[in-house]
Amino acid sequence: MPNLNHITEAVDKYLSSNTKYAVLITGKWGSGKTYFYENTLVKLIREKKVADSQTTFIPIRISLFGINSIEALESEISTELLPYLESKTIKTGGKLLFSAVRGYIKNKTEVDIKEYLPDTVEFDKNSLIRYERTVICFDDIERKSDGLSINQIIGYINSLTENNNTKVIILSNEGEITQDDYNKIKEKTIGVTLDFSQPIIESYDSLISDLYSTDTNTYGDFLLKNKSHILNTLKHTNDNLRIIITAIDKLHQVFTTLKNVDFISTNHQQQLDSIITFTLALSIQFSKRKISKNDKDVLSTRPILDLSKFYLGDAKNTSTTKSSKSKREKFLSKFYSNQASFVFIESIFNYITLSINLHESELIKDIEKLFPQPGEVEDPHLVLNQLEYINLDALTNQDYINKTNKIVQFAQLGKYDILGLFKVFHFVTRFDNLLELDLDDLTKKLIEGIDNNKYLKYQPSLSFQLQIPESNDNYTKLKEISKYAIEKNESLMKQEALEKRRAIVDLFINNRKEFYEEANTVNGDYISIPIFIEANPDEIFEALRSQPFNDLEKFKIFLKIKYKNPAYSFDTSEEELFFKNLDKVFTHYFENNKEKSLTNFQLRSIQQELLALPSARPDL
Repeated sequence: MPNLNHITEAVDKYLSSNTKYAVLITGKWGSGKTYFYENTLVKLIREKKVADSQTTFIPIRISLFGINSIEALESEISTELLPYLESKTIKTGGKLLFSAVRGYIKNKTEVDIKEYLPDTVEFDKNSLIRYERTVICFDDIERKSDGLSINQIIGYINSLTENNNTKVIILSNEGEITQDDYNKIKEKTIGVTLDFSQPIIESYDSLISDLYSTDTNTYGDFLLKNKSHILNTLKHTNDNLRIIITAIDKLHQVFTTLKNVDFISTNHQQQLDSIITFTLALSIQFSKRKISKNDKDVLSTRPILDLSKFYLGDAKNTSTTKSSKSKREKFLSKFYSNQASFVFIESIFNYITLSINLHESELIKDIEKLFPQPGEVEDPHLVLNQLEYINLDALTNQDYINKTNKIVQFAQLGKYDILGLFKVFHFVTRFDNLLELDLDDLTKKLIEGIDNNKYLKYQPSLSFQLQIPESNDNYTKLKEISKYAIEKNESLMKQEALEKRRAIVDLFINNRKEFYEEANTVNGDYISIPIFIEANPDEIFEALRSQPFNDLEKFKIFLKIKYKNPAYSFDTSEEELFFKNLDKVFTHYFENNKEKSLTNFQLRSIQQELLALPSARPDL
């Protein structure tokens, strides 16, 4: 790789020389030392002939992570060398045991390798192992167990190089080794120290070639084509190769999905750049534990609009002043030089933070919502963001007029959420209604936009956010929009509740395992909503009758948690008719079925539980 030739050349010289010391390659954690060793140095070592011999070196790598004794370290080395031992008997007998031995040894603190070889083999480690042919790479030296000191490790390495002519390469983040007398011991053992630094801006092409040289979906070509934009985001990784590879790998799945729906070849580069930046930036911050699955609302929701400031003549930014930046503001300022280009893509957020598959249908839905559809020239959200106060300096007067007219058109077509519509109203009316638009007409268009937006979702805090102060110069018109928006939001709440109820009932009928798993976690939807309002009592009874004994017991527990636990205040009146009708189904069944069985016992017990519910009592 570029800028690492000095390491390759130094190692090559080390292998060719008669030495009694080790080589240290030091660099930051995650910088790619192990990757470089496995993909570059191992090839060099395997091809390098031992001095005065026709045989080549044998490379092995030992991670000291968690190693707590020299004995355990020796067992690791013996295990790695087992396939290379000089005895033919061991090659045929011991090699067969190699995989099993290796897996078992790793779980033991101290191991005698002789335990795992055939009884006919006389084991003499020193005579079987050709140390002068061996190159041992010790990795993660600073992450060893507390039971093993750095000085012990360096002393052991010294014995390998001094007494056995073994070539040793150490991979370490030397800056993390704090033992006081380390430097004094290091001088006796380590003859060459090589600094490992691999700026992604220099190694990008080579890395992409290594990772995707055989890629059949032309992902490598895509990465090279978008190199400049990708590097602009990856510069925030501090050249941590693990984070870089993870981010590029996450983008690979996004690329494959976009390619499947022909997005890459048919849409504007500007939109693709938005997707690339969001995917890489989110992956980077997630890897650094700066963002978690719980930050969806923080990233996706714009700062709450202060509608009390929406009056004519106000030329100030309406966002709330804060003493420190929010997580969303930090994310945008870090990765977006032009924050107007930021888009939140929910399907990609879920894919990265929940470690789930990227669902093509969900990504398509997000693309349709966020980006222009066929026939649209501009991105609705980008145009709206370009009219933010912070971006006005980049616009000419004509640009401002054109974009303001454009957002009104987009708003009427349903391209903005409800808070976005209020932002449109403000952008139109600020600066003394610069375009002199008819505000009554604007109000009608924004209300029409609410109905035209097929992606609206229920927002629990919307009523609070849409409180309009009477002192506002446009109070009447804003109140009209607000009233309609709140009514629409309440309608969405009812529709979503209905869909949740139906989904839960469907789960109970068709997938009781998942239903009970969710129910036992006291899922909010299971506890907080009346799930059986529209349920068919006959279908519920048949689902119960088909369940085994233990599942019926789980259903009784579910009823007690949902309806009898004093910790939950739950109104059962909406389910009253369902429970009464379900009781009739139970009664009819037992009138015609007198059989004694475990199932019938549980069903009778469930009926008694149902009768104890206020909404199921016959006298109600």
